[in-house]
Amino acid sequence: MATQSQKARFGSTLKRLRADRQLSQRDVVHLLAQQDVIITQQSYADWELGRSLPQHRAKVFALEDALGADGQLLAILGYSSSHSDADDSAAVGVRDELRALRERLDRLEESRSARSGRSSGSRARRD
Repeated sequence: MATQSQKARFGSTLKRLRADRQLSQRDVVHLLAQQDVIITQQSYADWELGRSLPQHRAKVFALEDALGADGQLLAILGYSSSHSDADDSAAVGVRDELRALRERLDRLEESRSARSGRSSGSRARRD
């Protein structure tokens, strides 16, 4: 369990790293999304304000990568700077599941588009 001091240090370090790179919070959220780490801008803001911390170490690794933190964020939370095999396999599983869900959503959207195109076309023929 992280202390309030760790949360505050994590948040101030996160904010400094982001500001040093002249990024907005939204920019960081988008950089994380490119790594298949999906968070809300509110969650990110809460991290910077020291209200909460990322719940999974994989998110901290993604932040490290996105902001070029060189282990600073990991050190504050007492994590080693290398992934464990368990973390890697869990992250791969989550990424695979996310990709499958995205593909399913894309197929559903394509199907809806095709149906709406057919129904508007059939209405036009009836008129």
